[in-house]
Amino acid sequence: MRGGVAQDTIWEGSLVTPSTSGIRADLVNVRLAASGTVYPVFVAFAAPTNFPRPVNSLQYTARNTVTIRGDNNTGWSDPVDTFTMYRTGLSNLEAPVLTSGMLVQLHRGGTYTLTSGNWINTANIRVPGALVKAADDGTGRFQLTTLQSEAIGFVEEFDGKRNYLTVTIRQ
Repeated sequence: MRGGVAQDTIWEGSLVTPSTSGIRADLVNVRLAASGTVYPVFVAFAAPTNFPRPVNSLQYTARNTVTIRGDNNTGWSDPVDTFTMYRTGLSNLEAPVLTSGMLVQLHRGGTYTLTSGNWINTANIRVPGALVKAADDGTGRFQLTTLQSEAIGFVEEFDGKRNYLTVTIRQ
């Protein structure tokens, strides 16, 4: 497991790849995995926090001080600020959306249960043992493949009641 900073809007459980860091030297920027990417591919999770609750959503971004600075050309920005207040941590929610600048946990290897938005639903992907890859549409979702060379893991089981797919990813 390692940490990173979201560069895109990422659903928890999506496939991501690290790039160079622009925020801090110890945290890489992560983007949604492109089609055909086999290595390095990680599964993104919301990082746990120890903020007091309720917490302003601006606290989750790596550079939240940017939002309160004035603009050098126009003075201070509009005092009306829009944000979300969370009564629980993002890591406790089911499939939260991680916006650009939020801290992300990166996991590689292991077994993960994915909600319906994280995989492309086809009849053959529901079969245990089916190979999966990073989706061709660049969304970081899991997609069925028949080629071992582009597979990053395989399906363990499908839960039809909740529409969850459990996959195992290679280390």
